[in-house]
Amino acid sequence: MKKQHRFSRSFFWLLILLSPFTYAAPKAPTIAWMPTQYEAPAQYTITWNMWWGTNGNEWRLIQNGQVIHTATLQPNGQNAQSASLQLSAVEEGNYAYKVSLCIVEGAQESCAESPVKNIQVGAGNSGSDLKKPATPTLDNIQGNLDLSIGTVSPEIKWNKWSGESGSIWHVNQNNVRVYSQNISPASQQSGSHQINLTTEGDYVFKIELCNQDLQQELCSESASETVTVIKSGGNPNPDKPNPIAKPGGGYTLTQAEIDAMEGQLTSSEQFQLVKGSIETRSNVEVEAVTPGRTDNPENVKRVEAILNETLWNYTFPERHQDYSYTRFLRAVAKFKAFCGTYSDGRDSDAICRKSLATMFAHFTQETGGHNPNSAIEEWRQGLVYLRELGCSETGPGCEYNNECSPATWQGETWPCGKNADGSFKKYFGRGAKQLSYNYNYGPFSQAMFGDISVLLNDPDRVARTWLNLASAVFFFVYPQPPKPSMLHVIDGTWQPNSHDLSLGITAGFGATTNIINGGIECNSSSGQEKAQSLNRIAYYKKHAESLSVPIPADEQLGCANQGRFDTQGAGAMLISLDQDWSYHADMPEGKSFMCKTVGYQTAYSLLIPGDYQKCVEKHFNVEVVE
Repeated sequence: MKKQHRFSRSFFWLLILLSPFTYAAPKAPTIAWMPTQYEAPAQYTITWNMWWGTNGNEWRLIQNGQVIHTATLQPNGQNAQSASLQLSAVEEGNYAYKVSLCIVEGAQESCAESPVKNIQVGAGNSGSDLKKPATPTLDNIQGNLDLSIGTVSPEIKWNKWSGESGSIWHVNQNNVRVYSQNISPASQQSGSHQINLTTEGDYVFKIELCNQDLQQELCSESASETVTVIKSGGNPNPDKPNPIAKPGGGYTLTQAEIDAMEGQLTSSEQFQLVKGSIETRSNVEVEAVTPGRTDNPENVKRVEAILNETLWNYTFPERHQDYSYTRFLRAVAKFKAFCGTYSDGRDSDAICRKSLATMFAHFTQETGGHNPNSAIEEWRQGLVYLRELGCSETGPGCEYNNECSPATWQGETWPCGKNADGSFKKYFGRGAKQLSYNYNYGPFSQAMFGDISVLLNDPDRVARTWLNLASAVFFFVYPQPPKPSMLHVIDGTWQPNSHDLSLGITAGFGATTNIINGGIECNSSSGQEKAQSLNRIAYYKKHAESLSVPIPADEQLGCANQGRFDTQGAGAMLISLDQDWSYHADMPEGKSFMCKTVGYQTAYSLLIPGDYQKCVEKHFNVEVVE
């Protein structure tokens, strides 16, 4: 028997990045140092840098308010970007330059601008010897301030690292100068001023660095920083968190703010449908289930009416003894949506029958005997293997624990259990889904017990208890973005969009094979079904016949001509959480203080209560308070 873990390695955690619905602005660029005075006609080069942060895909040079050059860029994650443009034969005059770094997607764009760089060519327009100072840089100011928490007194700090000096600087608040201070000439200049804000509203600050004589004042302006002052009374800003600095370091956020941020990620109809489909019952309720019990949950009673113990024994006569009918009913009981009742007019019994036939066909392929010489037909040879063939707790090999090292993020997130001799437990394939690896045992344990350590410390529990079948139902109801769940394919919740259809993916049995093992069995170069897929189709037809499931003539049973599910399909939904690295000029340290959904497995999942808070606490040195 071949190892049966080939698709359970990815399990439901194999995610692919979704294209975002909106685009965060890139981090603001800075025009590099350059001389600011030239003889006319002049030739000089404008060079800009963005040292770290959200990349753009287009940049523009703005001269005196007009775009004079546009060029595309290749984004490179959070790494530096830079570009330059040489300008020739520039005529006498004063020129104000800005660089705009943008993310452009179709008709939508989001841009961030550099501070102004002022260049004087020839005598310029000043009419005197007065020189314009180099542009000052305003430090980031904490952007969300709450009067209900305490005094609001942001410190306005600025620097000018080189270039022409100024003799006076001003704090400009909402286009009004509210503070001025003389300053000594120097190549490097800086200043600060604390300002009290007593009313709610938006405050836009910038620094003006100036030189002046009796006739005029010549100034350079920093980029603007916006401070939003609120008086929440404990009610969070619904759009972004309001981190409050703690004495000694770190920040506080309120539980209401955490809940509001998480709510933004979980409010979609698609997410709510998925969340409902994975709802579980307590293990106390589950372990009380026995065949024919009056108080069995309604979905268990539906399964019993369709598949009694006699039919179970007939369908799986060669099964391992630990795959009992009672354990199957308990696996069903754990997940309310499996063979559950639909209140919107869908035929609950028909969906249940089709779900069982689909699941059993895949059981037969994955853990079946596949013995053509047996007196038992192949479609009835399912559930033969309980543990991966050739693997045992004490024998050599089959460790499946390379990711157990605490030096790996998987080992840190899902700490592996240890034997008496200090060696790691083994996480080889177990149960009807042949669950493998600590990064699958941990999440499954969380779903079953609300505690990752239960199965990490005792992985064989997946084989010797009702979890051997619950792991398969778990896989059946959970999505694997960008793939939908098999349940949602069968019950019609998932409907292929135009992109899915362009890949040849329709709502039939073939789509469930694509979900399970599409990378191996689907999208055949010859256009012919692979042997494994042909097996599944044959088994499905027989199980469907046994369970009185009609197979429409136009149902796509194979997947040879189906492409892979991808991020443009109707099943694309992100679940894992990671730090939101986007730059926010109005937040402390420019950080977002939020987590975002991503298309790769991380330590945190939106489907697990409390994980969003854990993600924020981990990445932003945050303490959550009531």
